[in-house]
Amino acid sequence: MTYKRLLQLLPEPSGWVPSTNRVDTNAYSLLGFRSYDVNGQYTEVAKFFRVKIPQAGWRPLKEAELLTPYDHGAFIQGVSLLFSRQDRYCLQINLGTTVDEQGIQKGDRVWVHMTISWEDYNCYLR
Repeated sequence: MTYKRLLQLLPEPSGWVPSTNRVDTNAYSLLGFRSYDVNGQYTEVAKFFRVKIPQAGWRPLKEAELLTPYDHGAFIQGVSLLFSRQDRYCLQINLGTTVDEQGIQKGDRVWVHMTISWEDYNCYLR
């Protein structure tokens, strides 16, 4: 199975925007990455991936939340989810959205970026 196909077989949350879907490779993602936008609430999109990716055969390894200053009272709220599959592949899913100083999501855009790689020792250190 090709890596791009593995990425394309992953479930998409409701509200995903097909016109923003991009599957490719680059110097940082030699096996492949996929990115797209979702129209929806960040908490619901994060919950979707926490539940549906393990149901698709991926084992959760690690999760890290982040809140980063962005622009004029806005912040980037995000989460990085790390999974492994069949002791062969490592999948990292990063989600993000903008929030105000009170943590309220600005707009309904959530961006999704997935990277797949060979599972190795580094998979557990991300």
